Amino acid sequence: MRQVPFTHYLVIGDGRMARHFCHYLSLLNLPFHTWNRRQHDEFSLQQALLRASHVVVLIKDSAIESFVARWQRPERLQIWVHFSGQKIIPEVFGCHPLMTFAHQLYDLATYQSVPFILTDHSVLFSDLLPHLPNQAQVISADLKTFYHALCVISGNFTCLVWQKFFHELTETFQIPHTIAIPYFKQIMQNILTDPTNCLTGPLVRGDKPTIDAHLQALQNDDFSPIYQAVLHYFKERETA
Repeated sequence: MRQVPFTHYLVIGDGRMARHFCHYLSLLNLPFHTWNRRQHDEFSLQQALLRASHVVVLIKDSAIESFVARWQRPERLQIWVHFSGQKIIPEVFGCHPLMTFAHQLYDLATYQSVPFILTDHSVLFSDLLPHLPNQAQVISADLKTFYHALCVISGNFTCLVWQKFFHELTETFQIPHTIAIPYFKQIMQNILTDPTNCLTGPLVRGDKPTIDAHLQALQNDDFSPIYQAVLHYFKERETA
């Protein structure tokens, strides 16, 4: 890939990911402009594109291809990048940040710790996002959607489970949800320390009476199918 003589980012979008990435660029003191359709017109986009060496498209997945088709000009020799976890777009390089991004912005060390997942072995991460010190790994493009599904299961699904637990502690049991924070922290620490053997509880013990009692207690709860699905998965895994 041609190495551009300078780096000037143009970040497209004003959603959460765009705000985080712009903040990261600011912390690194890297030059960039932003554009979004709510605050800017097309003339300002044309002018911004003329100055950009790297265009980072951080808009909703369904809009990326049409935006690129309209505004990308191959003769400009710009590098176009998107952060989608599951989209494969031939004209744009995919760099998925393996991280969860909350409403609040992060500090520099947190951003620098974020790994990026690529699907193109022919290009260097340092060409796609110059001056970012982050590590990068490459996976097969055929497995990208599977990879992203696992990201959602491990991250988003976990949030839903803990939101449920915190809600029930507060509303049903009338105790502060913060009482469960040490439990949460130790679970995370156990996963980090020994991911293979971190699972505890009635599933590991094969404690059928306790499991049956849980299912009875959850029979009118929306989480009953989730408990049953996890139980089924665990049984299948143990007999495989």
